[in-house]
Amino acid sequence: MQSLFSSAPDFKYPITNSFDSYQPFFIVGSGRSGNTLLRRILNTHQDVHIPPETYVLEKVIKNFKKSQNMRWEDIVHFTLSKFEFHPEFETFQVSLRPLACQLLETPKERRSLAFILNSFYLYHANQSHKKPIHWGDKTPYNIFFLDDILEVFPQGKFIHIIRDGCDVIPSYVKAGRYKDIVSAAWRWRKSIESAERFSAKNPGVCLEIRYESLVKKPEVVAKELCAFLNLNYQAEILEIQETVWNMGDVSMRSHHQNVFRPISCSSIGKGRGELTMQERARIKEIINPHLIRYGYEPC
Repeated sequence: MQSLFSSAPDFKYPITNSFDSYQPFFIVGSGRSGNTLLRRILNTHQDVHIPPETYVLEKVIKNFKKSQNMRWEDIVHFTLSKFEFHPEFETFQVSLRPLACQLLETPKERRSLAFILNSFYLYHANQSHKKPIHWGDKTPYNIFFLDDILEVFPQGKFIHIIRDGCDVIPSYVKAGRYKDIVSAAWRWRKSIESAERFSAKNPGVCLEIRYESLVKKPEVVAKELCAFLNLNYQAEILEIQETVWNMGDVSMRSHHQNVFRPISCSSIGKGRGELTMQERARIKEIINPHLIRYGYEPC
């Protein structure tokens, strides 16, 4: 039987190599914070492509580290299967078979995890009839694996979007993402703390965006984003374009429906008004120090 591993057991395919100079960006943070609105805005730019949420990037990176001495064929299939076999991959509306065939022909000196992932994102862009200069990823949960992602893409950039926790927490529960407000409160807090640690270690790599600023002054924030990503600002990215209908999970998942509406301040303070006194008492010790530190009213 042919071994799964390379004929040279000591050889390991690298995570990244000297050929890899990719400059992707990653939208991260707590869910229900305007991540998808931010994706809609940037994805409308003619030079940008952001696919639906991937959910498995951290697992892909960790699995690659365990299998770097496998045959290239097996690494390709093993890596792509993590994406395609995830239940949410249906939102991508593509098959990765053609991509697997392309990757198997990769010259040995170009083979790396960064090459596979860059090819994956560009493949989805091409299937969506786009030829972007930059690709991005909008998976809020990646906030907990920023160091791993930066290891794969040393020139990558990160956009951390923050929203008032008192608005985020009820929205999490209402959308069915968490069953109770305490779990949702910890998710918001841990997201903040993870971004703080990462930014302290990697100055200039992560841009902090406030949801409230995004919806109150969208043009100002959009220009800041474009400057951070080295993109030419295009005023039309703030308008609802036909591209929103091709964003996969946006049209397939009900909790993304607000993205079809014009940018509005109407959701600011909405969650605060829904929290009962009992609910506030349960979460205030979890989130109040962080709310105050970021200039929000305590719960």
